[in-house]
Amino acid sequence: GRWRSSASEKSKLKVRRKLREPRFCFQTRSDVDVLDDGYKWRKYGQKVVKNSLHPRSYYRCTHNNCRVKKRVERLSEDCRMVITTYEGRHNHTPSDDSNSSEHECFTSF
Repeated sequence: GRWRSSASEKSKLKVRRKLREPRFCFQTRSDVDVLDDGYKWRKYGQKVVKNSLHPRSYYRCTHNNCRVKKRVERLSEDCRMVITTYEGRHNHTPSDDSNSSEHECFTSF
């Protein structure tokens, strides 16, 4: 089974390069995994990372039809460092907590 997995990894990398979405990567020294960046995020996945004790978490922006995603992982060499990778650009301003209409849609789930 080992051959198959390495082949699929290779094709995945090729596909990724075709994506035109801008990517931003931040390294931050932090105790919390999810840094407050003003946007609201929903976690939709988690993946065990080889050679690392810390899983990688995947989030997407909860704003309607905003397709920005981010992934968060800790550096295996230095677990105090958090790496946040954003994919895409927000088509809206950061969520304003005083905007109560957004909270209503959260309760309607």
